[in-house]
Formats: sequence, C-alpha cells, structure tokens
Amino acid sequence: MNIFIIEGNKTLPNKRPINMSTCQHKWANQWRNPAFKKSIFLAVGILLLIALCFPIFFSVIQRRQGLVLVDRLLHAIPAYDVSVWIFIVLYAMISLIIFRMRKSPILCMTMTWAYIFLCLTRLLSISLVSLDPPEGLIDLKDPFSIIFYHTETITKDLFFSGHVSTIFLIGLCLTGKREKIIAFIASAIMGALVLVQHIHYTLDVVAAPLFSYLFWYMGTKVTSMICSVKYKYEKEAIHLHNPVPYTKKAPSSKG
Repeated sequence: MNIFIIEGNKTLPNKRPINMSTCQHKWANQWRNPAFKKSIFLAVGILLLIALCFPIFFSVIQRRQGLVLVDRLLHAIPAYDVSVWIFIVLYAMISLIIFRMRKSPILCMTMTWAYIFLCLTRLLSISLVSLDPPEGLIDLKDPFSIIFYHTETITKDLFFSGHVSTIFLIGLCLTGKREKIIAFIASAIMGALVLVQHIHYTLDVVAAPLFSYLFWYMGTKVTSMICSVKYKYEKEAIHLHNPVPYTKKAPSSKG
C-alpha cells in the first residue's frame, strides 16, 4: 500500500511504500498530537496513583462503622455464591474493551479518562456514604483482589457498585451496536448477580448506570479537547486511502 504525503492542498505520493494497518494509522496520527501523548502519560500516572491508594483506602473503610439499609428487594432474594459468574462476566467485558481500545486511540482515550472519573468518584462516594454490608452477604472470591487491594475480602465498598458501573461504562464507550447491546445486557446480569450474592444494596446497583453515563460524557469531553478536532485520524485516513491526485498547474501566459 502506498502512503501519500499531504502538503497543504497537494497530495504527493511517497516514493517509499509503507505497510501499515488502519489501526497503526490511527495511533500514529494521534501520537503526533503532543496533547494526546501527554494525556496518555498523565492518565497512566493517575491510574497508578489510584492503584497505590486503593489498599490504604479500603483498609481504612473496612474498619469503620456504617449503616445497614433496609432493602426489601434484597431481603426477598435468597443469597447464593455466584463469584465465578461475576468473575466471568466482568473480565470478559474488560477483555473486550481492551481489545477494542487497542484498535482505536479515541476509544482508548475516552474509556481511560471515564474510568479515572469512575474510580475517583467511587473513592469520594464511599468516603461520604458510610454503609455496612447487607445482611446475608457472601464474600466475593476474586483472585485479582489480592493484587489491587492486598486482601481477599472487601465488603464496604458499597455506594455505588463498581462492577455494574464499569460494565455499563464499557457499553457506552463501545461503538458497535451489537457489542453495546451485549455490554448493556452484561451490566444487567451483573446487577442481578451482585444482588444474589448480597454484596450490594439495590440502591448501589440502580445508581451505578447513572454515574456511568456522567463519566462517559466527561470522558468524551476530555477526548474532544485533547484531540482538537472530531476523529481527526478518520479524516486523514480518507486522504491516505483515497488521495486526490496532484496535477501541476500550467503557467499562465500573459501578454
């Protein structure tokens, strides 16, 4: 595939052919934007800080006393250990969004910043809304909890549900209609599963999608500011794959 160099209104063929996929074109185009590059490094730095703060934060949260809410719907649901299904649904959707992010810098930027807003808001909301876990709670068995929280049991990270909000956020960020539907169904299934396991109140589950929509909106705004123009790489990809032939204008004769 030949690559064409765009200079002003001219499109000149590059003499050296470069074999690059559309995915590489998208990333290469955005990586030339200094704001995009700085934003990626900043986002990674913030996520690392959040990951370092999580063990300290949740160790403090686990020691405090909170309220036990009266939840009639949850009380009517018998408790079962569905840790395996929660694990499968959550990490299947995380794997899907990571695969899609690898192919789209715009999606990567939007999802990353939206997830940062999700994490920071959960830290704030859990701090402000002091709750004890529901009656009949069955400890969630998640091997990754040891990595992120340095403990197997976290029970007081209640308002709002991180599992449901994360999957719903993934559905908002995905662009394919079929994948969006799958993600939204998965978020509904996750909501049912965390209630069956009694690790969240109904309020935590219902509030999660509302917060996710806010985070998605904020993520799109950040991405729009950083990338300057809407989907600039798509516009340049049109030029790369369908170049306008450059014809040299004939000198005008006067006199």
